Order: sequence, then structure tokens, then C-alpha cells
Amino acid sequence: MKAKHVLLRRLGLLKDDEVVSAVILSRYSALFDRPLAEDVIQAFADFYGWRLPNANGLLDLELRDIYLHGRHYTWSNEQACPTLVCNDRVLCTPAWETAQPHCLLRCLSSAASDHAPLLIDCVPRSGGTKRFHFERFWPKMDGFLDVVSLTWNVVEPDPDPLRHIYARLKATARRLHSWGALTLGDIATQLLLSRELIARLDEAKDKRRAWFSCLKDGETNSAFFRIHSAHRKQKNRITQLRVGDDYVLDEATMARVAYDHFSSIIGSHTERPFTLNFQEFDQRSFDLSDLEQPFTEEEIWHAVKLLLSGKAPGPDGFTIEFLRASWSVVKDDICEAFAKLYALNGRGFQKLNKALLTLLPKKPDASSLADYRPISLIHLLAKLFAKVLSLRLAPRLSELVSSNQSAFIAAGASTTTSS
Repeated sequence: MKAKHVLLRRLGLLKDDEVVSAVILSRYSALFDRPLAEDVIQAFADFYGWRLPNANGLLDLELRDIYLHGRHYTWSNEQACPTLVCNDRVLCTPAWETAQPHCLLRCLSSAASDHAPLLIDCVPRSGGTKRFHFERFWPKMDGFLDVVSLTWNVVEPDPDPLRHIYARLKATARRLHSWGALTLGDIATQLLLSRELIARLDEAKDKRRAWFSCLKDGETNSAFFRIHSAHRKQKNRITQLRVGDDYVLDEATMARVAYDHFSSIIGSHTERPFTLNFQEFDQRSFDLSDLEQPFTEEEIWHAVKLLLSGKAPGPDGFTIEFLRASWSVVKDDICEAFAKLYALNGRGFQKLNKALLTLLPKKPDASSLADYRPISLIHLLAKLFAKVLSLRLAPRLSELVSSNQSAFIAAGASTTTSS
């Protein structure tokens, strides 16, 4: 305890007549939220007897905190109302973090000390088969529309419009992936040069760039994005799930547990002992014949233009940027698919009606599935179909929905779906 007081005094966090409190310990923990200042490094060196290589030896290394998975504290005073503080850290240089993107830092339990040991695992982990992802800059590249047109029209026709468009999307995805890999070299060089120029300009204006001063010339910007990408992946990685009183660590088991959990609460149907006759609540009648008109090309294209850009793709990997850039090629097949859905014939739609379920943590220390919020990433055609329907219904919502239930209807009865 005396050594702790000495260290806190040398760091300027504790006065001679003060006692160690939770506020002081939180200030100590906040020191590691950014690269350590030179005076802080010197205080640690004086306390622990470190021999610094030179005056700015450790400062030049730009040490960074490795993200800690699981619980976010490493020390407890083990009282009835415990003080929980992250006193123990694992620091690394940006170069090491770039070389070890798969590193995983966990906090272990210990009965022999009030400090918890830290375990760092650098074993590479397989991310599974990489899915196709439509790049937003592809439509701006020379030859993009030619590649889409050639691949789209070479697929053998299918009498089912839904199966036909699924086959064409799949073939186009494979062709764009190979075409992008072949033509991306020059573009990647140009982007790297542009980003490097931006990095040099930002370095003069933003002192946060000093965090990466130890990197070699020409690597600053690329390493900047690699480090931030690796850090984001570490924070979003689910390493374990709490199921009851047990913890699941295996990825296959976690996937099965998550599937079973959300399958039981999403779209589930339970028998009800009583029902309500909603016709008795509101006996008004409406002429909704305008909502049942066949879909037109202009209506579908209007929905395409209103869909938001930059959204995460679904299982097919395509984003709305693809439809906008290649509408002249794909519009006939899209309209035929809408005509089949208008006829209430959904056969073959199951391949285009799948979704990727992504879990977003509700809090930093999420452990059980109840701590995650699921979002669905659906196919491009399903997203477009839902958008067209919402645009049709939006102008009539103000008269269809009662005034005391219209809290979520936008002003002017415009649709609030962001799709």
C-alpha cells in the first residue's frame, strides 16, 4: 500500500495528506487512454528503476494500450462495495500492433492476488470464407459498366424471374471480384499516394498524428488505417458468451447458441387465450385501390434513388450503388421480378430473402446475448421491394393510423424507413 502511495505522488495524482479514493484511481486509469506523456514515463522509470535508452526513448516508441476483452478491471479491493480499477496494462508499439492484428488480451481470475493476471494470445484466427463486397468506387472506374453488361447478359435465361436474377447477381459478383483484383493495382497506388499526401497535411494540423511518428516515411497513412482497422476488429470481436451460469468459448457453439436464442424470439408465434376484434375499434373504411396498382419502372427507379448510400450489404454483397450505376443493364430483370411478386407468386424468392444477423453490443462489457442488439442485413432486391412498398404506403399513413398512435409517423406522412 505504501508503494502505491509513492507512485501516485510521483505521478502528481495524490497529495501528502490525501487518501487513495476511487476518483484518484480513475485518474490513474485515464493516463493510459492516450500515449504516455514524457513526464509520466519518467515518473514510472524513477519508481521502478528503469533505465531509459535516452531522454525520449520510450516516448519515441509511442506505446499504445491493447484492448482488453471481457471485464474492464484488473484490480479490486475485495470489499462489500468493491472498487474496480484497471491498474494493469499491456502496452505495444504501433509497429507491433500492425504485425499482430489477431492479438487477443484477456483478463484471468486469480485467488492468490487482488490483481488479475493478463493473458495475451497472438495465434492467428481464421475469419472464414471472405464474402463478396461491392466496392463503392468501382462504378467510377473505366470498364465497369461493360463488365456488368457482359456478365449479366451471358447467364442462361430462366423462366423464373427470381431465380434468374439470383443467378445473374451471383455471376456478376464473381466477375466483379476478379475484375477488381486485376485492375485495382494502379488504383490502389493512386489511393495510397493521395492518402499519404492527406496524411502529411493532417500531420501539420493534427497533433494526434504524432501517435504514428515512429513509422517510416511512406507507411504513415497505410499503417494508420491498418492499426485503426485492427483495433476496431478487436473491440467488435465476440470471444465468449454467457449462457446461464456457464460461458461458451467455441465459435461453432457460440453461433449455434446465438441462432437458437434469436430464433426463439424473432418471428415466433405463441397461442393466445384471447383475441381482439380490431374491426370494432375502428369501423372506418378506405379506398386503397391505388396501393394495389402494378409496379412501374419509374416507381422502382424512384425508390432506388431514395435508398441511402454507404449502407452495409446483405448476403449478396451488393449495395444500392450497384443498382444506380448499372440500372440500364438490370432494370428489365428487376421489373420482371417485381411483376412476379405483384402477382403474389413468391416461389423462388427464398434465395433472395435471406439475411445476415449482426450483433451490436448495447454496452462495453457485453457478455450474454441479451446484451447485444441484432440487426438484419437483407438482400438488395428484398431491400428495394420493401422500400417501394413503404413509399406507396407513406402518403396514406396519416389517415390510416389514428392520431393517438401516430408518434412515429413523420411530418407530412413521409416514410421514415432508412433501408
